[in-house]
Amino acid sequence: MTKKLFGITFLIFLFGGCSNISKEGIKEDGRPVSEMKIYRDSFRTIDVKEIDGSSAFNVEEICDSVSFIRLSSDTEATIGAIDQIIFLDSVLILRDGYTSKSVKMFSKSGQFVRSIGSHGRGPGEYIEPTFMELYGNKIAIYDQFMRRIQFYNLEGKFLKSVKFPFYSMKFHIFNDNQYLFNSISCDNDEFRSIFNYSVFETDSTGTFTSRGFYRKKNTYQSLVNRHHFFPKNNIVYYRPVYNDTIYSIHENGSIRVEFAVNFGDRTVPEKYRNGKEI
Repeated sequence: MTKKLFGITFLIFLFGGCSNISKEGIKEDGRPVSEMKIYRDSFRTIDVKEIDGSSAFNVEEICDSVSFIRLSSDTEATIGAIDQIIFLDSVLILRDGYTSKSVKMFSKSGQFVRSIGSHGRGPGEYIEPTFMELYGNKIAIYDQFMRRIQFYNLEGKFLKSVKFPFYSMKFHIFNDNQYLFNSISCDNDEFRSIFNYSVFETDSTGTFTSRGFYRKKNTYQSLVNRHHFFPKNNIVYYRPVYNDTIYSIHENGSIRVEFAVNFGDRTVPEKYRNGKEI
């Protein structure tokens, strides 16, 4: 199952070009925000420069197995789209962030089990379930409009809510006092510490502690990329916009190059990448 999930996620990464990191020594309220260090000592290069539009491969080449689950058509099970899936031993948790705006749990046979949270502004409710992850034995759901992460147990009971002062699109919880966030260019103009950065870490109070992946503010259209931030085994795999490299972000604050894709003469020209993300 692990091989299958990672393979599918890797395939739907959309690649572009890359350039060098720039840094700014900005401080907010006198508190320094450290730079995440990138290590490039060992990584795998994937050569795709000879692949043309007619190239194809079999799913069996990257997946152990392929199966299909027919979901219940009951009214309470209605879901518009599947933006994210969490696989547990006996159930699936599906997030539909934009159509039904819901998070629902199904059995492996497709039967509806329960909803996790509901639409609204109160405790345990969300306007939009923007992203989710499993943290220990809890389901954590982020709502970008309410700017909070809400925690539920596996039976769907609301446990607590953690509010943040900034906007984000995706997150990962390394531990109880270390959160990683990814935001887009049009967000968080008021926070100078992360003004030109796509990824940043905070403690549980929302205080910025580190940042990475410089990109000059408002120099490109803000893109909502659904498949560029992928937490797995307490490591986040991340691909910046307009980039041909996949990085891993670790709990100790380090960033490592994992994969570099060689497009040959199809690499996006530097003049189109200038001022973009790394």
